[in-house]
Amino acid sequence: MFRVIVCVALLLPLLVACEKEQSMSFEPGVYKGSFRRSGQGYNGTSRSEVELIFDGTTFWGSSALPYYPAIGEGKYSLMRDKIVFRNESVFPANFDWSLILDESFSTNMEGDSIVLIKGHSTTSLHHDVYTLKKQ
Repeated sequence: MFRVIVCVALLLPLLVACEKEQSMSFEPGVYKGSFRRSGQGYNGTSRSEVELIFDGTTFWGSSALPYYPAIGEGKYSLMRDKIVFRNESVFPANFDWSLILDESFSTNMEGDSIVLIKGHSTTSLHHDVYTLKKQ
C-alpha cells in the first residue's frame, strides 16, 4: 500500500503539468464581432464593434467606440478553455481601466466563432463578452 501511495504522489505532479499544457484548438487570424458589458449593477448596455488580430502569441485590435473596450496590443496564451491576455499598451487615466482587454477569459468555440467571457465582481457582478467570428 505504501508503494502505491508513493507512486501516486510522484506521478500526480507530472499528470497535472501535462494537463495544464493542453490548450483549446484555436486558429490565429483576424476576428471581427462585438463587445458588450452587462450584468447586475452595471447600467451600461452599449455594444461596440471590435476587431482582434491573433498572430502567434501576439494580439492587437480596435474598437468602434473609444475605450469601449480598450484593446491595444500585447501577448496572449491558451490554457485549456481559457485565453489569458497580457496587455502591453499604455492607456490614459480618463476611463474605466477594467475595460482593458487583459487577464483571463473563459472561451467557447464553435466552428469559426469564439466567445470570450470575463466576470467582474469587485463592487457589483457584471461581465464582459466578446462575440467574434474568424474572417
